[in-house]
Amino acid sequence: MLILRKNNFKTVLFILFSILLINCKSRTENKENLTGKDSVETKIDITKYDRSYNDIALWLAGLEQDSSGKYKNLENSETWKTYSVEIREAFNLMKIDRLGKLDTFTINELSEVNTNIKTLFYPYSGPDFTNANIFFPKTDKIIMAGLERVGDIPDFSKLSEINKQNYFSQILESLTNILTKGYFITKRMKKEFAGERLDSLSGVIPIFYVFMAQANCRILDAQKIYIDTLGNIVEINENYIDDPFDNTVNGLKIDYIRNEDNKIRTVIYFSHDLGEFKHADTPEFLIFLKKQNINVTFLKAASYLNIWFGIVRNFILDNSDYIFQDDSGIPIKYINDSIWNIKLYGTYTKTLDMFKDYFQSSLKTKYAQDSTVVPLNFGIGYNGTIGDANLQLFTKKK
Repeated sequence: MLILRKNNFKTVLFILFSILLINCKSRTENKENLTGKDSVETKIDITKYDRSYNDIALWLAGLEQDSSGKYKNLENSETWKTYSVEIREAFNLMKIDRLGKLDTFTINELSEVNTNIKTLFYPYSGPDFTNANIFFPKTDKIIMAGLERVGDIPDFSKLSEINKQNYFSQILESLTNILTKGYFITKRMKKEFAGERLDSLSGVIPIFYVFMAQANCRILDAQKIYIDTLGNIVEINENYIDDPFDNTVNGLKIDYIRNEDNKIRTVIYFSHDLGEFKHADTPEFLIFLKKQNINVTFLKAASYLNIWFGIVRNFILDNSDYIFQDDSGIPIKYINDSIWNIKLYGTYTKTLDMFKDYFQSSLKTKYAQDSTVVPLNFGIGYNGTIGDANLQLFTKKK
């Protein structure tokens, strides 16, 4: 009888241990699914890529390179050392104040989106790679658009210490709002990226590099591009006019890996006006978008442009399975309850004074009547303080 009880006890322990192993494995797999890890990964040979793209990204992000880094010698500058401390402190504060909260929100609220995501569309984005990367870690392709120029990276070996100091100051200034409130101020960005001096921050390239390096991404390749009349990407090899308001669709294409999963991904930024009148002059942009297998759209601090930009709005509604936005995105009157499930986050009681004409009474009513609204413990969008921010997730009904 004693022997039988011992065997039963061992059997129970074995079963409990087996269940524990299964649960641990399940949690690990769920986490890997969310962050984009595949069960079988092919090791990428990074030596075949030009490492200079990643080296300059590390340097601009204030992060040290290895001993063979192409910009390693520029780390000796006292100007860079001071800047390195300042920019790392800025990102560390962002990571302490926001990153953990955003990661938790992504795991709890966007797991279905990240399970099904194909291509992310993020219009009116500026160079905001950070939020796209945090909220949608599994996407293989991010397509962004804004009015900021693509720009260039200067030859820092030819800049004086004063020039470098001016350049670094412009980077830090441009990052102030995005790191604390989660969005860029378009007018300020246009001013900051319009300079023509040798030490001017002339476009979004350095900001993308900083964000990607700080996010532990490795840049493999970066090319200026345009879209041809058939909606295909073509690399630019000659000089061109970097103007978001001209009749060409120019942009920047960056291939990168997230170091934790070693999978090649792509972010494409277009310096392009998405206004209604531009589509007649540049129909290739919409042709391109329709080829990209877009099924998720992210809208944040979008200046309420989708009130007027009906062509882009209708493309988003027709092609997206999920729309994740704040109140500045697609007005709630365009979200048909028979087509979309609606999940509300945060609170909606006001807009900034400059946007008070775009306050949506119907959205306020939805918030007031919905007992399932999920609170937000972080600020985002124009109402970027904790307790004032709002987000909505629209899921197309199957």
